[in-house]
Amino acid sequence: MVNPSAFAADGGDPRLHGAVVGQADYVAPRIRKLHDSSIMFEEYLYYAELTRAEEDAGVTSSHADGEKTGVMSTIFSSKSSKVVKQDSHDGSLTNEKMAAATQLENHHQASDDEWTNAARALRTATASAIFYLITTDILGPFGVPFAIGTTGWGPGVALYSVFGFLAAYSGWMLWKIFLGLDSYHYPLNTYGDLAFRIYGRTARYLMNSLQTIQLLCNVGAIIIANGQALSQVSKFKLCYAVCCLIWAIAGFAVGQVRTLQKYGWLANLAIWLNLLIIFMTMGVAAHSTPNYAAAQGASAGAALGGDLVKPDPTTGEYPPIVHFAGLPDPTNFIGAINGLMQGVYAYGGAMVFIEFMSEMKRPRDFLKGMAA
Repeated sequence: MVNPSAFAADGGDPRLHGAVVGQADYVAPRIRKLHDSSIMFEEYLYYAELTRAEEDAGVTSSHADGEKTGVMSTIFSSKSSKVVKQDSHDGSLTNEKMAAATQLENHHQASDDEWTNAARALRTATASAIFYLITTDILGPFGVPFAIGTTGWGPGVALYSVFGFLAAYSGWMLWKIFLGLDSYHYPLNTYGDLAFRIYGRTARYLMNSLQTIQLLCNVGAIIIANGQALSQVSKFKLCYAVCCLIWAIAGFAVGQVRTLQKYGWLANLAIWLNLLIIFMTMGVAAHSTPNYAAAQGASAGAALGGDLVKPDPTTGEYPPIVHFAGLPDPTNFIGAINGLMQGVYAYGGAMVFIEFMSEMKRPRDFLKGMAA
């Protein structure tokens, strides 16, 4: 493999290194097609190194200007709408995303500097925005009661701990890969782009298809669950199909926002609403008897066969609350599998980590946002 740092000695021009792009065959990135299979892996590495160096220089200048990048500022900062102001070498960078996107589309007419500036202007998200988006995307707290109830305290806690560690490790690996392959000249926007650069065009099609199916299932599950909640709130006076349609239309409207920057306030609000719901639920559950009538349908007790939530045939009294250290019923794996799937689903957000990093001003900060 060619060492990308060797290019710097010749002014950073890959045309001088035939081992990477061929003698006298250099084609500027802006001239190439979006997915060009003739680009060699070393060229991705080279431009990624240039981009990371430029971003690191920007981090240094932002520290000098007093910008805070600590963990607390990541959680409580509201600077997600802040855009890149100006680069003394490349000129002023516009914050008009449509103008930058148009310039990228007309790449044959743009100069190298205009191409780089347009690509840079599309990246405005900060670690704070990523923190809010990831936290909003994680649905784990709402599935914990069912997962623990069907697997028991020991297996349930172990399940969440192991998958939490694996999710963090997966996010770290994606972060490392992104930093090594993404650049202003060759942006890495999706899992499909990642698969294309490593395995080729067929892998890109396969990855995009699988991710589309996964997103379709996730969105479908969310719409069905929210439709059920709206139906219950309306006391079943509104058609269930209409309840689902309302959420589908609402999601379509919100989905018209094209950049993560615009989601900052919405994700922030969603986090506090989620925390409010969780604390209210815990408070009510700690000081109220179980709702056995509702538990007949979709509770952990119902998933385990129903004996834990059904009244006694002779007395009509409901059974007492039971806690399990291990599996509640070692012979009934259906309920345990359902709980396990709830735990796995809690860490499904990694499927959009590449998309998150692709819009960050400084992708190195992604790890900080994910950890927070």
